[in-house]
Amino acid sequence: MGDNSNLYLWGALAGLIAGIALHVRTRGAWRASTVRFCLGFGILAIVFYGLVTVTGVSSRKLTKGASGVLLVGYPTLVAGIVMAALEGIRKRALRRGRKPPGV
Repeated sequence: MGDNSNLYLWGALAGLIAGIALHVRTRGAWRASTVRFCLGFGILAIVFYGLVTVTGVSSRKLTKGASGVLLVGYPTLVAGIVMAALEGIRKRALRRGRKPPGV
């Protein structure tokens, strides 16, 4: 993992907390839109960072900007994954006739 392992760990923790909070606070059609936004933004941030890294651009502003986008995008991706998983658990509970968690 290298020097950024603590950053990835804190990003995952922040994404987990944000995903749970967004799942509990967001209702109905907004929940699906929020999941799509989180997953889309997170994937685009990681792709953008990867492109900047692979191309070897030496512009300091661009690499700092890409790192900033990744700093926001990684927890956003984790939040989207958590929200999608919790939505699946909620739908499964509704199909079985139980009260879903977080409602």
